[in-house]
Amino acid sequence: MIADSGIKWKIVVVSACYSGGFIEPLKDDHTLIITASDAANTSFGCEPGSQITWFGQAFFAEALRATRSFTAAFGLARTAVQEREKSGGYTPSNPQMHLGGAMKAKLEALERRLESADPARPSVQARLAPRGR
Repeated sequence: MIADSGIKWKIVVVSACYSGGFIEPLKDDHTLIITASDAANTSFGCEPGSQITWFGQAFFAEALRATRSFTAAFGLARTAVQEREKSGGYTPSNPQMHLGGAMKAKLEALERRLESADPARPSVQARLAPRGR
């Protein structure tokens, strides 16, 4: 369906168990694919009554509020999920990301444009960098 849609530039986020299995059939040069787990593992937070997976919470509700960068947000969310899984003794879900080369260039240009439009808001890299003494 996605290939037939004619949409060239795509960002696909799949927050579900075994979602890494979506990467191979969807990946191309113009696509960013982010998944909550690899193809062989579950993603936590899918139980009845849960409104969002652990990865969904970490990515959408937390990391994307800290950065303009989808790829930096993925790194922040993956680290948060890994820490939560480790502290709870869970099997790692291994969130995955595919970033096509053309999409990488497109996103970097967008991030630069946003930075120049609002220079008072530092990038996530600047906010996470160790402070000098």
